[in-house]
Amino acid sequence: MSSRQVFFVIIASVFFVTVCGTALYAVQLPQKQVPAAVEKAGKVVPIPKIGVAMMKAQPESYSGSCPTVITFKGHIAATGMISASKPVTVKYVFVRSDGVTGPEQTVTFTKQGAQTVSNTWHIGGPGFSTSGWQAIRIISPDPKESKKAAFTLNCN
Repeated sequence: MSSRQVFFVIIASVFFVTVCGTALYAVQLPQKQVPAAVEKAGKVVPIPKIGVAMMKAQPESYSGSCPTVITFKGHIAATGMISASKPVTVKYVFVRSDGVTGPEQTVTFTKQGAQTVSNTWHIGGPGFSTSGWQAIRIISPDPKESKKAAFTLNCN
């Protein structure tokens, strides 16, 4: 192979790699969604990951005199860059099967972990029977909703 042929092969290879690389770069491949970030003091800080679990209604099934109270307990958890100097405040509400949304509440994390939250529902009257549920809806910083905690009620 002559030096001219070698030169041509090298130029053709560079051209091929450049064209193919540019074409691959232009193709929009699915990318993993990166959580939103907040800029502080010139640094990009990822928003902590928030988890939510509705544990259960207590009692899950009630028969007796009414009105009565059903208590709902759940957990909100936070992971990520959390400390006493960088606390994370989670805004949430309880939502119910009858369409009522409770008042906005907050829980603050100064370290990674979980906190228990609870709510009560005063419900029922003589001869009233129903089934329903309640769930926790995280408003910020990482919106999501828990599974529903179901209950049944039979009033005398």
